Amino acid sequence: PGGGPEGGGPEREPGKEEPGKEEPGKEENVRLNLTISPTSGGSVTCDKEELKRNDTATFVATANEGYRFVKWRSGDRDYSDQATITIEGLPRELRLTAIFELITYTINVSVSDENGGSISSNKQGNQFVPSDTVTFTATPNCGYHFSHWEGDEADVTEGNTIRMNGVTEDHSFTAVFEKESDYVPAI
Repeated sequence: PGGGPEGGGPEREPGKEEPGKEEPGKEENVRLNLTISPTSGGSVTCDKEELKRNDTATFVATANEGYRFVKWRSGDRDYSDQATITIEGLPRELRLTAIFELITYTINVSVSDENGGSISSNKQGNQFVPSDTVTFTATPNCGYHFSHWEGDEADVTEGNTIRMNGVTEDHSFTAVFEKESDYVPAI
């Protein structure tokens, strides 16, 4: 009678907390504003189902196929470039953005002689995603002929055409044109 557990003080009614102290289990929930940019870039998981103020939580950003994780932002500042982050002492409000980017590879094509010919492609630009199938065709100018391709190995090389069935790394190719030695223009 009169003492709490182990006789150490006054008993309190359940649900009543001692003045100035929070009752265990009654911690303030963290207001989490979590975004993924772009939304197709990936997903985020957290090791806690419910976030409490001053708690510790680990967030993991996982990129979808064709994307890579870039960084976390908190509000308007960069937070970390690691896909897994642990935040200790969670604040009352937490704004996190997981930023992903589309994986692209560069294919540079050039000609050995500007007068010798040109290169056309079925795609614009020189940045490609892994799902792209890209073809490059070397076309000689009058008085020249296409000799061969130099540079990286391609998936398929058929004469003056290179076909890349999915781009998984950067490449450089040069179309080599040679001047016709006994070229006679048609009349």
